[in-house]
Amino acid sequence: MDNAVVVLCIIVGAGLSVLLAYSATHMFFRQGPEIDDIALKKRRAQIQYMREVRMRNHKFIAATCGDTPITVRAFLSGPVDA
Repeated sequence: MDNAVVVLCIIVGAGLSVLLAYSATHMFFRQGPEIDDIALKKRRAQIQYMREVRMRNHKFIAATCGDTPITVRAFLSGPVDA
């Protein structure tokens, strides 16, 4: 057999192996809709948590710079109605 034919068979076989592995992985390890709903709820909770963290950091920076009537000590002790 010619070397070019052998190389071509190896390349085609490798490509088919990759496609077979991808299809098996996609078939056995994909997430169902119930898992997606749980992941969406976790994502929303994470977004809300990060929003609270950013707001807390923003208020802390504003308090340390003196831009708001609350003090750093009052901010660290808990929520303050401004």
